[in-house]
Amino acid sequence: MKEYKKYYSKYRNLKQINIEQIKNELDENFKIEPGYKATFAIGDLHGNALKAIRFLIEIGVIDLHQHGLQSIYDRLKSAYNSKNYYSFERNLEEIRFDTSRIKQIKLVFIGGILADIGNSDYMTLLVFQRMKESKIDYTICLSNHDEKFLDLLNKKIKPQFLYKSYDLDSILHYEDTFLENYATAYLPHLKVMEYETIGIKEIVYSHAPCNLETIKEITFAPKGANLHATITKINNYFHDFVINSNQSFTSMWILTTHLHNFVRGIKNTKFPDHNVINVFGHIGNNDTNNQNQVNLYSNFGKDNDPPTGDLKIYSVYKYQTSENSIHHDLYVKEMNELFDDLYVKEMNELFDDLFERRDASKSSSKTSFKAEASDQNYVTCKKRNSIIDIKEIRINILRILEKYLKTNPNNTSKSRNIWLYLKGKNHIGRLEQVYDAIEKSTNINEMRSILQQQKDIFETAMSYSKTKVKGSISERWNKNEVHTWVKNIPKNLNKSEFYKTIDSALKYVNIKLQKASGPRYNSPRASFNHLASPHFNSNSNFFTPLRNVNNTCYINSSLQLLDHINESPNNVFNFPSFSSRDSLNSLVSAFWLPEGQLLNENYSQQDAYDFLSSIMSNSEYRNVCLNNFQILFTITKKLHCTKHKEIEETRITNDEIYIYDLDFIKDTHSTTHCISDMLVRQQSPQKSDVPLICYSCLAEKYGQKENYTLLEENNYKFPGEHSTKISNNPNFFIIRLKRFQWDGYNNYSKNISEIEVDINLNIANKQYKLLAYIIHKGKTSKQGHYYLVSLKKYPKVYKINDEEVKILKENEETELRKQAYIMLYKKI
Repeated sequence: MKEYKKYYSKYRNLKQINIEQIKNELDENFKIEPGYKATFAIGDLHGNALKAIRFLIEIGVIDLHQHGLQSIYDRLKSAYNSKNYYSFERNLEEIRFDTSRIKQIKLVFIGGILADIGNSDYMTLLVFQRMKESKIDYTICLSNHDEKFLDLLNKKIKPQFLYKSYDLDSILHYEDTFLENYATAYLPHLKVMEYETIGIKEIVYSHAPCNLETIKEITFAPKGANLHATITKINNYFHDFVINSNQSFTSMWILTTHLHNFVRGIKNTKFPDHNVINVFGHIGNNDTNNQNQVNLYSNFGKDNDPPTGDLKIYSVYKYQTSENSIHHDLYVKEMNELFDDLYVKEMNELFDDLFERRDASKSSSKTSFKAEASDQNYVTCKKRNSIIDIKEIRINILRILEKYLKTNPNNTSKSRNIWLYLKGKNHIGRLEQVYDAIEKSTNINEMRSILQQQKDIFETAMSYSKTKVKGSISERWNKNEVHTWVKNIPKNLNKSEFYKTIDSALKYVNIKLQKASGPRYNSPRASFNHLASPHFNSNSNFFTPLRNVNNTCYINSSLQLLDHINESPNNVFNFPSFSSRDSLNSLVSAFWLPEGQLLNENYSQQDAYDFLSSIMSNSEYRNVCLNNFQILFTITKKLHCTKHKEIEETRITNDEIYIYDLDFIKDTHSTTHCISDMLVRQQSPQKSDVPLICYSCLAEKYGQKENYTLLEENNYKFPGEHSTKISNNPNFFIIRLKRFQWDGYNNYSKNISEIEVDINLNIANKQYKLLAYIIHKGKTSKQGHYYLVSLKKYPKVYKINDEEVKILKENEETELRKQAYIMLYKKI
């Protein structure tokens, strides 16, 4: 296995770019072999959003094969230089990322991200928000500019006297977006420093040069720990304080913790150990002369005129070859494969039964499956109440537990997973007891109780891991035995392999129990004749009712919405990934379990809009979605120049937009909103948030030029307006009403205003008819319940609530429609 590092520095001009040249040189400069992962680090960003975009292009994270990328970059450059926030955001949305390459990379930004000499912190945060949305793994190293940014936020200094990139006070209408992006795309990725290893080499990424002595001067650095442990604990403490603490993250806190000295160090501090490489910025090249130092500082992106300098990127390519890493990777892989096999098997059995019921109901309208009431409120289907094979379940649980026991030897000094002690008992000892108890158990509920108890122990400890009252913790570790002490409680217990093992086994048991208990209905008798009823999409290879398995209603309602699109050959359920239970399960898992991580951890609620968007943007269905759903816009900008009167600029977008976002009308006193009025209002000319530049005046004064200076442009800025109109007529039109808004408290609150949803709607001079809509019941997008209302056979209307299908009365549907969230229209 080859392990190597590579330092790349080349003269670049931020003003010009040659996409074809970058594409041709990508393999030479930044090739990533299959099976390898790469870390790419860049020096001080200087608050320059365009430099961040250029970095992503140079390393191939932005898709270099995207049509029109050269033009998009030029428009972004123009918008950045002119501080045209609206244009910058719109063009940034056109950027497409290389999803396969993203899985192989990690990015490290050395610092100088905000409150620097660039043009706009707002634009920079927009770039990081796009990176976050695209699931790019990135770290931001704390720098002295973060101190200034915090002072600016707290109004301790005035922005006009300091760093020009800070523009929050000048764009207050973007304040919510600005602060939201800072809270979600910046702070969670902020670290004091980054650390990684390659062979015997240790690499420390920091804003300023450092060594172990300067690191240990930080007040919350641990005593007596090695370099890796020290950095890990510093970052954990820092992250916990910034994200979870009730105290304020301020420049004063940075000063009192000695982080101020750490991020502002200007002397050539170095590690004496040549096996430790320090990658940093902040200081000039003349101050760097040590072989194990990599200085990424350059003027590239610091000045707009001339916008030149060395683009310095430090890249590390590695394949984890250490024995510990191999054992760990094999363990994770085997555990994932084992649980995936069991999970897929159980899900397939569920789909099997549902498909059988659908087919049976089609073959005979008289066939029904009777059900008996198991209690006062619910009924359990007899067909699903088959005898559980206890022996098979026990064997599969023991297989899951054995993977951990075989991978982690009984040596507490070497096993990374054994950090938690219980009076001499390590995880291996605890798991052996669990193994023995499961082996003796003859009841599935008893097995579940054994596993749940172990999980509860961990989660209770997690909730108390910050307290210093050890007695209260130890009492909760084992109710049958009171221990006098508990040692070394990690902060992230739920990431330990022991916890994951218990959790995997418990999920498997829960799936078995759900399958055994069967679907529940609110009526005393349950019939599946409705699957053959006229409302059912007979051209679909799918059936409408879907079982809710741990908060999957957002998935169910999205798939049920797509089930209404049955135009052959474009019915999405004719696609390979929708045509059978196996492939459908894989499709859902691709969204649900990306890279082995559970998207909705702990089976929490997710937004139906996010899932629907991910399905429609899937590369397999992109062409069909473009033909059926793509919405094109005509963007018109009109400025009111005192000399040239009205000047109008028009262009048609080709963005891959499949769902139309509709805002509420904010300046109305009415409590009820109308979809048709909202559409007209949103497409009507709006006053521009920022002044527009009259290029006719500039040309007359300074002559025709590709770019003008900011001073020149500022002399010819005038008020204006813009409009974004729908300019095409897709076969189907999906509207998402923006009911969820960021509330500033790490959540999205819901607008519960009633809406008049037109059954017949005029869109771009064509008539559309309402087919279905999704309703969300709850206060936030992460809570509540999603279900669908179908108007496919209007005036007959059906409420499809997971598995339950119910015919609605006219007045019932009218009231429900007022709470619509996502609406599907079909062109007549």
